[in-house]
Amino acid sequence: MDEEKINMALDIVNQRIAELMKLCVYNKGKDDDLQKKIRVLEEIKDKIYEMFGFTVNIGISSNKLLAKMASDFEKPNRVHTLFPEEIRVKMWPLPVQDLFMAGRASVETLQKLEISTIGDLAQTDPSILELHLKSHGRMLWEFANGMDDSSVQSEETAAKGIGNSTTLPQDAVTREAAVKVLYELAQSVGRRLRKAGKKASMVSTEIKYATFQSVSHQKQLARPSDEDQVIYEEACRLFDELWSGEPIRLLGIRSSKLTDSGQSEQISMFDAEFVAEQTKRAKLSEKHKKLNTAMESICKRYGKDAVVKASDLAKKEAK
Repeated sequence: MDEEKINMALDIVNQRIAELMKLCVYNKGKDDDLQKKIRVLEEIKDKIYEMFGFTVNIGISSNKLLAKMASDFEKPNRVHTLFPEEIRVKMWPLPVQDLFMAGRASVETLQKLEISTIGDLAQTDPSILELHLKSHGRMLWEFANGMDDSSVQSEETAAKGIGNSTTLPQDAVTREAAVKVLYELAQSVGRRLRKAGKKASMVSTEIKYATFQSVSHQKQLARPSDEDQVIYEEACRLFDELWSGEPIRLLGIRSSKLTDSGQSEQISMFDAEFVAEQTKRAKLSEKHKKLNTAMESICKRYGKDAVVKASDLAKKEAK
């Protein structure tokens, strides 16, 4: 499935999930209401499997912690509940290492205290836990008793950045091979920025070598941009600074420090040459924007290869 189809599918699923989740405010004590919510969530997980081919587990509870614990119950592709009144039966018998935030070092300390299950932890004097694990011990005791007052994020937060990466079908060993991938990634990032109505002030490039070692570098742009070419050129400069010459397994480009595309830009009024250059760039940027919009419209209607830039055509003919 190509990127455009994936994005369309995600939009459909997200819209349907948003509609369904409005029905999922659980009213404690109303069994019929709970069963209705479970059926809705069953539909959500089935829709995800139908469209993307992978399974999900869903947890239902009155707080985030217990919902998370419930989602880790029997797998795959299941919906589970874990309400406070169910903790003793469903959660307390589990080994203490299954508790959220119980890491290896904490579990080793708890086992020395002869605490082997979540129930053992829940019934231990929290002051003893604090003595051995400090504030983390108190938190684990609260979690073992189902206590969690963290809020659920009910509204979408603004994107902090837009990026894309790809694992290469075979390791890239030349700059020429790498920059071709960077060009495609830059087009993807630019397209997503324009779709979101954003411009980026920062661009970063990531390289993961065949040894799985990762390196990345970022740089501030001279001015916010959503243009494919600007992103591509900066990504290439960063690549040249980063690449050690080793075989490359993965490449990525990420944009950050986003601003609204219609937001005005501040420039120095004391440098006439600078102002003239910015005006020239602004006019060129507007031409690129219209060109990108036209190309995206044609490709969306007739396929991604319906129209290509002359520079891209030359690259293909050179192969």
